[in-house]
Amino acid sequence: MARVLVIDDESDNRALVVTLLRYAGHEACEAGDGAQGLLIAQAQRPDLVVCDLLMPTMDGYEFVRRLRNETGIAHTEVIFWTATFLEREARKLALACGVTRVLTKPTEPELILETVAQALAQVAPAAAGRVVTLPQPRADDFSAEHLRVVSDKLLAKVAELEVANQRLSALNQMSLLLASERDPHTLLDRLCRGARELLGARAAVLCVKDPRNGADLHRSVWGLDAEQAEAARALPFMVPVAQSTLIERRPQRFGPAGPADAPVELGAGLPPLASGLIVPVASLEHVYGWLLLIDKLGEPGFSADDEALLVTHAAQAGRIFENGSLYARVQRHLADLRVEIAERQRGEAQLRQSEARLAGLVESAMDGIVAVDNALRIVLFNPAAAQMFGYRTAEMLGQPLDRLLPEDHRGTHDSAVRAFGSGGGRPRSMGGVARTVTGLRRSGEAFPIDASISMIATDGDPLYVVILRDITARVQAEDHIRRLARVATVLSDINSLIVRVRDRDELMHEACRIAVEEGRFRRAWVGMVEPDGLRVSVSAGPDDGYMAQLRAELAAEPLAPDSLYARALHSHEPLVLNDLSKAAGLRFAAAARGCGSGALVWLPLVVSGQCVAVMSLHADAPGFFDADEMKLLRELAGDMSFALEHIAQQERLVHLAYYDLLTGLANSTLFHERLERHVEAACAVRQKVAVALVDLVRFKMINDTLGRHAGDALLKRVAERLLDCVGDHAQIARVSADRFAVVFADVRAEADLARVFATQYTECFGLPFTIDSQDLLVSAKVGIALYPDDGGNAETLFRNAEAAVKNAKSAADTVLFYNPRMSATVAETLAIENRLRQALEQGQFVLHYQPKVDLDSRRIVSVEALLRWQSPELGLVPPLKFIPLLEETGQILAVGDWALRCAARDHKHWRELGLPAPRIAVNVSAIQLHRDDFVAALALALQEEGGQPAGIDIEITETIVMQDVEASVAKLHALRAMGVDVAIDDFGTGYSSLAYLSRLPVQLLKIDRAFVDTMLSDPNNMILVSTMISLAHSLRMKVIAEGVETEEQAKILQLLRCDQMQGYLVSRPVPREQITAMLQAAA
Repeated sequence: MARVLVIDDESDNRALVVTLLRYAGHEACEAGDGAQGLLIAQAQRPDLVVCDLLMPTMDGYEFVRRLRNETGIAHTEVIFWTATFLEREARKLALACGVTRVLTKPTEPELILETVAQALAQVAPAAAGRVVTLPQPRADDFSAEHLRVVSDKLLAKVAELEVANQRLSALNQMSLLLASERDPHTLLDRLCRGARELLGARAAVLCVKDPRNGADLHRSVWGLDAEQAEAARALPFMVPVAQSTLIERRPQRFGPAGPADAPVELGAGLPPLASGLIVPVASLEHVYGWLLLIDKLGEPGFSADDEALLVTHAAQAGRIFENGSLYARVQRHLADLRVEIAERQRGEAQLRQSEARLAGLVESAMDGIVAVDNALRIVLFNPAAAQMFGYRTAEMLGQPLDRLLPEDHRGTHDSAVRAFGSGGGRPRSMGGVARTVTGLRRSGEAFPIDASISMIATDGDPLYVVILRDITARVQAEDHIRRLARVATVLSDINSLIVRVRDRDELMHEACRIAVEEGRFRRAWVGMVEPDGLRVSVSAGPDDGYMAQLRAELAAEPLAPDSLYARALHSHEPLVLNDLSKAAGLRFAAAARGCGSGALVWLPLVVSGQCVAVMSLHADAPGFFDADEMKLLRELAGDMSFALEHIAQQERLVHLAYYDLLTGLANSTLFHERLERHVEAACAVRQKVAVALVDLVRFKMINDTLGRHAGDALLKRVAERLLDCVGDHAQIARVSADRFAVVFADVRAEADLARVFATQYTECFGLPFTIDSQDLLVSAKVGIALYPDDGGNAETLFRNAEAAVKNAKSAADTVLFYNPRMSATVAETLAIENRLRQALEQGQFVLHYQPKVDLDSRRIVSVEALLRWQSPELGLVPPLKFIPLLEETGQILAVGDWALRCAARDHKHWRELGLPAPRIAVNVSAIQLHRDDFVAALALALQEEGGQPAGIDIEITETIVMQDVEASVAKLHALRAMGVDVAIDDFGTGYSSLAYLSRLPVQLLKIDRAFVDTMLSDPNNMILVSTMISLAHSLRMKVIAEGVETEEQAKILQLLRCDQMQGYLVSRPVPREQITAMLQAAA
């Protein structure tokens, strides 16, 4: 690290070199002139000195001369650092005084560091002990050269001072011109032109904006041709070259003499700047714009002195511009004040005239004018207001405004006036709904007023002025127009309704709805005129009890023939009750008035000269139905009557087209349409539909023998009985002279259909028909076809039903299905059903028992009672063939009761033999369990047969329980209280909820044989069986496996911890005697 002394009279120059030296790791000290530097050199003995040439007190040359004469520091290396214009002289003197290195200002930092390093390298040999001989300058030569350099410097300074004096003189002259100028635009033009001339620029551009609103105030261009001048005037205010000047309020130089030496682009149409100087035009508070000088003439660029001069010039111009602008604004304001004063004087004169006219206007105004003070007491009450309210002016002055308002409006009105005042008192004019208030005359009559209000500021409290206009007539007229418009809307909407509606009920219902919703009637209703009186059909309006009361009164007592209502219906003229308060003694009037109606009208609806209905409309306000409204309502009644007549005609035509005139039933056309709809619906949900054709036997003979009238009468009676049997008019039709058709939807089983139809056939044809006092026994042949088995569409289905009835005519059977196999199956089912009805009476049912054994001990734990039918004709009938029939026919109730009693007797028999009687499980069907008296019936059966409840169990399926969970749970709890155990049979094959299963009082769970059969071959079923056993044990139930047939199955079930098993491996179901033998053998 070396010690370096820096000598320069400019502090900025010293700071630059010191910073660089310290950055390079050297120790640096500094001095402001040669004398101070010599003292520091003597004291600190630096390794290197960086010295300026021309300095006050002692310059660089004198410093080096004396340095060389000092013992100990004469060999110190020196670097001269001087201005560019002294470079040639500096090098001569440097050589003369032994200085070999000269740097010219300005100097790049890298060159300074490089030169210092070279000089310190030169110092190193001397430090090592070598002697370096420095040249000693000749005194005469050095002094002469030194004197010449100093003289040249002084001449240059004199020339600079001359230029500065000239510029200062020009600046003073321009300042005087600017200060005397009052027009801002002329001032700015002079500033631009003077700056160009003062600093010798090729051109000048000035741009100024108003800082308050950003508006362009002035643009000035000097020294450019016309085209370039136009481009310069188009430059944006925030042109890039001016941005930092405007934002930071500082000047900028461009080109060789400035910080930025690259050419600067101004914009389209303008050449780049070779050199330039831009300064802000500003005052202390505002920046107004910028002034740009372009290209210094005769020199490479603008100097720092140029910059300082232009900054001063622009700042002075900015202040003068601001003062001038302020002066112009003051002058304008002064002119405005003079105009205002003149206008105010004229206004005061006009005000005096206006006050005189206003007093006359207030007195003669047609509208009421009322003024109140801040306490809302009346201070002005003109004659029109006095006439409007019925008071004299004198008696109202000083009175509160409340006297002119209804009592229920006073508080609200006071608040509104206060809020108006606190809201600034912006005037409110007449005409709006919100400006309408209610006034109170001296007579106590309330009336509508259109009001406008304004607030007048006085020397004291504000004054509220209200202009009032009585709008009673206008409100009445507007209300009348609105009522007429609503009635016209009702008439229009109902006419549109008539065009599109073809149903009488829909027409009347929609007409009432339109009257209430669109016409804003309080209520509307339509009553049908019938032989026994008037019946209300439809209504619309509030549910306030009036319609119920009206219906009750009309049902209890028809209209009196001499009543106003009856006379209106007979005369076909409307009945108008325009004020129900004056019709208190009239029937229905008091009830209507009590429910909010003020007036009502009855409109007779006449079809073909007969009053068939009446439409009644209720209005809220009395006096609603005047001549104009009634004209429209008469038209409405006529339109409704026309619509009803048109609908009646349409109904007659439709009836002729789709119904049989003789019987009133649907004809063949309508039946086929309905059949198609039934087939489409059944196809969508995959159900069955049946068509039955009923063909009367020997009808032609009856017609020919007794006459056509007798045949017609017979057809009517047959139609009536069929309708009574079937119950639904839409299911029956007369499709030809002596043939009827019946459609059955949602057919579940052919046997059910045959059973139902057999019952209906018996009800229809089992009794004779009385025709002309003669009893005729009539029979019929029936052909039935089923969808989809006998036809995929309605036409095929009907055709096959015709084929079936044709076959029935030639067969002995009364009812034939289109499919012969189905006929045979149905016949067999019906035969079994008929035999079942006798089976219980003839004692053909028996109970067989199948043992249930413990899987570990193989001991009989209980037995299941299984119903068997021993038919004399059919033999032993399988349970699946007759038990479903018992359930379908309801016989299961009686047979189930018999089974319970038989099981109780057998259990008693085993006990009497002294055997360990096993518990007997009896299956209970859904029909039995869902009987309300099921528990009582079971208890009675056990009591009468002498059985013990503890010896009888019941088995039910999970599906049965889930049909009515709450009721089933209650019944099962009652059975448990009696000592009857409950088992869930066929578990896993139905549907249930584990949440409900946990609530059931069940002790046993039976796994269906379907799982046991396949558990050895199907791992999934094995998992299900294991899960069922675990589930039952977790619910504290025992598990019985059904259908166990092999030892392998039994062993697996034992490993799975199943409790009991039942199946052929143990025993088939056997009579009581064989169970007795098993019990005796086990005992």
